[in-house]
Amino acid sequence: MTADNTVLGRCPHCEHPVPETELVIDYQTARGQRVTTATCPHCVTMVTVR
Repeated sequence: MTADNTVLGRCPHCEHPVPETELVIDYQTARGQRVTTATCPHCVTMVTVR
């Protein structure tokens, strides 16, 4: 088994890295802004990563 070290970004609440394995939804708005929502493994809550 290989380790997945890809990080989506950081949690806006606790600043911990959020790994790609926690991805819930990722989309681009009509204005071209990327929005990535994931579960922070530290806070155990859904966040929009930055």
